[in-house]
Amino acid sequence: MPDTTQHAIKQELVDAIRMLERAEYIDHNGHCSARRDASSFYINSGASVRGTLTVEDIVAVDLDGRPVDGSNVKPPLEFPIHAEVYRARPKVNAVFHTHPQWSTYLTMTGVQQKVVYAQAEIDQLAAYIASLGAGPNIPTEAQYGPEGADIAKGGELFRTNCAQCHNFTGKGGALTHGKFAPTLEDVDPKHIYEAMQTGPQNMPSFPDTTLSEQNKKDIIAYLDAVNGDDTESPGGLELGGLGPVSEGLFAWVFGLGALIAVAVWVAARTAKAKKS
Repeated sequence: MPDTTQHAIKQELVDAIRMLERAEYIDHNGHCSARRDASSFYINSGASVRGTLTVEDIVAVDLDGRPVDGSNVKPPLEFPIHAEVYRARPKVNAVFHTHPQWSTYLTMTGVQQKVVYAQAEIDQLAAYIASLGAGPNIPTEAQYGPEGADIAKGGELFRTNCAQCHNFTGKGGALTHGKFAPTLEDVDPKHIYEAMQTGPQNMPSFPDTTLSEQNKKDIIAYLDAVNGDDTESPGGLELGGLGPVSEGLFAWVFGLGALIAVAVWVAARTAKAKKS
């Protein structure tokens, strides 16, 4: 490879790293590399400053980290990440190992982060899973919409098949071995229909041979009736839809306790009065 071409590749690598540093996609720990040939690559040295990087900070090493251009500049300790990618994938011509600040900050919190996928990625995952074998189709609004649903029948079906785990109004609850059934409040009707079809996690599946399409529609309509925006609440702490039981229990325990205490006091005073 001519020296001019090598210099051009190094300069492009420098420009890319400095651009990423300005955009805060890479900090003082990040490393980027570009393939030199089948058995070596260029990478910024471990001691280099990303914001003031020059071509002199770029070192050429083989896949084992040994310099191949006569330089004494050492590659970063993370060079095996790049080397193994180039070794395993001959068509890869560049590897970027970034350390964006926001990612670094999140790892320092010690809190497990929820994985978020773009809709395009979700569609790709769904297409892959569908390719593994036949499965239920994505339901349409006509299948889970409220039109033509029997709310009373849906309540009967829900209490028979679902209330053991989800509570009879879909508030969710604890299961054995530290597991739990999630609440069904504010869950999209489409997702409820899909859950009945597929049976996620601990939930059994309810195919059309077990619960018909109309049965599923009825259950979804019942859940909307008991957990919807227009659902009337008896007030107080509902305890999973049971109503203000906690307030009644408080009144019963403490009210009855107060009555018993008053009765004991009256009896004691009466006995004392008789003795005197």
